[in-house]
Amino acid sequence: MFNLLIAFLSPLLAAATNVIDSRVANAILKKVDAVVFYSSITNILVLPLLLLFGTPRLMSKEDLPLMALACLVDLAYQFPYYAAMKRIDTSVTAALMSLGELSIPFLAWFMIDEKLTLRQYTGFGVIIFFNIALSMKNSGKLRINTAFWLMLLASNLLAFEAVLLKKIMLNLDWLSTMFYLALFTSVMSLGLLIRGSCRHDIFRHFPQFAGRWKLFLLDEIFGQSAAIAAMYAISALPVVVFTAIDNTEPIFTLLYGAVLYYFFGKSPREKVDPQTIGSKLVFFAFIILGVILAAGG
Repeated sequence: MFNLLIAFLSPLLAAATNVIDSRVANAILKKVDAVVFYSSITNILVLPLLLLFGTPRLMSKEDLPLMALACLVDLAYQFPYYAAMKRIDTSVTAALMSLGELSIPFLAWFMIDEKLTLRQYTGFGVIIFFNIALSMKNSGKLRINTAFWLMLLASNLLAFEAVLLKKIMLNLDWLSTMFYLALFTSVMSLGLLIRGSCRHDIFRHFPQFAGRWKLFLLDEIFGQSAAIAAMYAISALPVVVFTAIDNTEPIFTLLYGAVLYYFFGKSPREKVDPQTIGSKLVFFAFIILGVILAAGG
């Protein structure tokens, strides 16, 4: 039960980063490469926090290329993710993350020999179906537009990363895995400075970053806390079960958007009228049912 509670901290905290990410991508930093750079380079801020939990272990030679690949994927997925953020509601972006997770049961089976019960796979399927349904128009047709394809790419990259990290943590503890992931991703983000156009965008947006550094810091706190919870949960639970729980993220994203609008007068990139909220809650009820099935074993 404790492991399940920790697993729920990941979508709870990640939903807060979604709201902030949407604000950053749509109102502060206009260029996607600048958003990716400043979001990635600040990963290094989590390192002192992680050291409070203990000392990271050294990686084996076998795990080093896997970690390098995971960090590269962690950097790459952000480009389509932030680009999609500029086109659709924040909670729909979170829901479309489930597109790539269709491949997780198969990746987990073949890469780490992780098999679940029929009930758990059924619950996982229910979650995926109703998350994808959130991206449908009133006409009932799936919104196959640029944002859909961007999120299909981003979500598949994240699905691959989740299984890579699970494989790494068969030999390495979650703290060490998290430490090296944050460190190497920050270092890799410096590679964006090599390309002239990216470097220009990054330097040009530095005043906006410096002027809103508190917001970026808050985003980093939420994001890295969610990552720590996710890393621990992935190490303690089957990756498919954790992914099922992680798919509650759109529920929290919609909730945060409604709170910002109705209690603080802020206008999130989210439709929060009663009719829209009511229709989305129906889908979320089925997502919760899927979580219960998937986590039940």
